[in-house]
Amino acid sequence: MSEKKVNEKKVKEALDESSKKAEEMLKDKKGLDDFIKNLEDNLDRYPKLGAVIEDVKTMIAMIKSYINKEYTQIPIASILAILGALIYLVNPFDLIPDVIPIIGQVDDIAVIALALKACQVDIENYRKWAAEQAAAKSANEQA
Repeated sequence: MSEKKVNEKKVKEALDESSKKAEEMLKDKKGLDDFIKNLEDNLDRYPKLGAVIEDVKTMIAMIKSYINKEYTQIPIASILAILGALIYLVNPFDLIPDVIPIIGQVDDIAVIALALKACQVDIENYRKWAAEQAAAKSANEQA
């Protein structure tokens, strides 16, 4: 498969499939908590994320805030797409198996990019909310 291009249709199908897995994962809080913790602990294993690493960290924080019911003003479709992209990221046997050096992570980045594009407004809204929360916490600590 390394000879084939990762096309947008296949990337969309991969994200849709992972979003279905995300829907199931949302029903298992302990499993979801474990998944998120494992992803956070091993994020350095994905060096090819490069420029989108901060976006991935935001995606993880958003999912955590959502499952902890701290931030819920986001459509469930966006949560499923974001969590689906994160699930896809850790799956070593996806469109292009991750064991294939360099090229094996191209599809991971494509799926993350598609989720970022689809949920751009929701991610920006979350970033604003998170910044407001941090500012309020800082103000409370100084008071």
